[in-house]
Amino acid sequence: MVNKLNNQKVLVFSDTHLTRRFDKRKCDFLIRIVKSVDKVIIVGDFWDSWFLSLEEFIKSDWNKLFPYLLDKNTVYIYGNHDPKQKNNSKTELFSILATDSYDLKINRKTYRFEHGRRILDINSSYYSRKYEELLKFADKKNIKFIFYFLNSLKVIGFLIFGAKLMCNSNFAKKRNGRLKKYPKDDWLICGDTHYPEVDAKMKFANSGCIMHRFGSYLVINDGNVKLHIKEY
Repeated sequence: MVNKLNNQKVLVFSDTHLTRRFDKRKCDFLIRIVKSVDKVIIVGDFWDSWFLSLEEFIKSDWNKLFPYLLDKNTVYIYGNHDPKQKNNSKTELFSILATDSYDLKINRKTYRFEHGRRILDINSSYYSRKYEELLKFADKKNIKFIFYFLNSLKVIGFLIFGAKLMCNSNFAKKRNGRLKKYPKDDWLICGDTHYPEVDAKMKFANSGCIMHRFGSYLVINDGNVKLHIKEY
């Protein structure tokens, strides 16, 4: 099903990786950009199941965001850090729809939203499982703070990795090969790599991430996709 929407401003963001560590500056930034639009689409990794459960997330101070998200009819797309199996019906507290992908039609153009992991085609399930096992062990030993620190380093690494990945010709070839299967005016919009990009020629965009005082996000207005990068 393709949903239709005209003459409205749509915010697209992803990879906020929210944990039990509340960041007021980040929360205020998210509220500010959400309030500035008519509709919101979260393209995955909204909260991070490697560091807390959905129940913990919902009870955390991040729930201050929820009324603003609901007010903008937010669509929530599962990521690899907040997969479908780690979610449940309580996603209704912050979104009107939780799904793996979402199609939106604006001014006769179709915008396809998904997290992006399928394009990368990287099998990280083994490493994710091992990391989660280590996290549970650390929790039992009351040394979980070490993994929070390591996660911050990992995120920085992902930023570098993402930048290199976007320049990799094999990835570009795979991505462009998929885009050629769509009608010429259709867009594919993803997250996951943490690398923000808008390629108008290929009709591809990546929302980047909102982490460590750095925020990148997309705004679709009258069919035009614009990238915003700001400090918060």
